[in-house]
Amino acid sequence: MGLDVDQAYASPVALFLFWWGWLRSTQPVAWVDAHHHVRTWSGTWLARRMGIPVGQIQKHRGDRKSFLRREIPTLRPIQEIYAHACAQAGFPVPWPPVAPQAPRTSSDLLLLAPFAAHASKRWDVEDASKLASRWLACGGRVALMGHPNEFEAWPGPPVLLAQREEEVHLWAEAAVAVVMDSANQHLAALHGTPSVTL
Repeated sequence: MGLDVDQAYASPVALFLFWWGWLRSTQPVAWVDAHHHVRTWSGTWLARRMGIPVGQIQKHRGDRKSFLRREIPTLRPIQEIYAHACAQAGFPVPWPPVAPQAPRTSSDLLLLAPFAAHASKRWDVEDASKLASRWLACGGRVALMGHPNEFEAWPGPPVLLAQREEEVHLWAEAAVAVVMDSANQHLAALHGTPSVTL
């Protein structure tokens, strides 16, 4: 859902009223707060009050800090965290998957997704183009993921500009993806694409 939380819905009251209207008109069968952020808290609260089954991810910030201090060896897989939130809302997602996933085939394709809706979450395209140049120099291929309007800012070497109808195939084929804290981060997890999130 693309809410303009910087302008039209920047006010907590406006956001609360939006969620109130949206929940009443849509009447969802479940609500999963996959963001767990101040922008979604009022919607989650309202969904609970309306009797809608609610799931909410837990960010486990304490675990992340412990991991960075090397006090714990690993973090919980993000898929496990999402599966738990979905189960809370009443539709369990088996994790790990019951059937083993087919191994990924070897690939020379790098997916590069330096764009994000918020400027603070974007990667400088000059730096992204340097990575693309290095990957290409090693004999690999690079696909730039984003909206066609974002491609205009690309200063780097010639790369494949991914079209919407190609994206599913590219996610499945890629050796690795470099993504921002954006939708592409979630797409990488969905497709099982190894990724580096900046």
